[in-house]
Amino acid sequence: GRSQATAEILDDPSASAGSQFRLLAATLSERRADHQAIALPNGQVLLLGGEDDPANGTPDAILRGVDLFDPSSEAFTTMPALAVPRDDHRTVRLANGQILVTGGEDFTSRSIAAVETYLVR
Repeated sequence: GRSQATAEILDDPSASAGSQFRLLAATLSERRADHQAIALPNGQVLLLGGEDDPANGTPDAILRGVDLFDPSSEAFTTMPALAVPRDDHRTVRLANGQILVTGGEDFTSRSIAAVETYLVR
């Protein structure tokens, strides 16, 4: 299907199926799927890269974009972009606070050998 710029939040894990999640009013800076989300120590969540699948027969756009979600305001902030557009990649938070971003695929579905670090300021 088509990628979305929307997000939902888990409000009540004990509620019946279908009523546990709530659609957020805020939207991402771009539609995305196959991205990575990583929790930061301050409770915010970083969403990195991914793809925008328009589901209309045109090729997917591979993304460099990064959004920061703040659960206290339920808002998204656009952050500086990744150096390399990538989807299906992996991320891990390092002890020094940087995010290590590895692998993934480019717009031709080739594996990406480039590795980068990302620092949230």
